[in-house]
Amino acid sequence: MLDTTAITPAKYISVFAIVRTWGGGDQFAYGAHIVATAIILFVVMRFWRSNSNQRLKAAAMPVATLMLSPYALDYDLVLLLPAAALFVGYALEHGFRPYEKSLLFLVWMAPVIAYPITLGAKFPVGLLASAAMLAMITRQRTAQ
Repeated sequence: MLDTTAITPAKYISVFAIVRTWGGGDQFAYGAHIVATAIILFVVMRFWRSNSNQRLKAAAMPVATLMLSPYALDYDLVLLLPAAALFVGYALEHGFRPYEKSLLFLVWMAPVIAYPITLGAKFPVGLLASAAMLAMITRQRTAQ
C-alpha cells in the first residue's frame, strides 16, 4: 500500500517511509519497520509491566501508537502533545533533566517543521521527535 501511494514519502513519519526517503527498497523498508515495531513493542510492554508512574505509562501509549503505524503522517504528530503534557506534569513534580526541555521544544514544533525538513534535507524530524519522546518517558523509570 505505502509503496504505491500518491502521497510523498516525506509526509509519512514511519520507519518504512524514512527508509524509502533515503533510497531503500520496499522489501528493506518493510523489514526495517517490522524490526522497529518489535523493538517499540518490547520497550513499551516492559515499561508497562514496571512500577512506573501512571502518568508516564499513559504518556507512552500515544507515542508508541504513532510510531507503530506505517501510515502515520506529519499531521499525526499532534498525538505527541498530550504525551508531552503528561510528561511535563510528571517532570514538574520530579524535576527535569538538563536536555528534556529542549527535546520537549522539538516535540512541540514537530508538527510544523517535520514535513519541510524531511522533504528538503531528508532528515526524519517527525520520527526523531517521536523516538525522543518515547526515550524520555521510558528513561524516567530508571530515575525513580
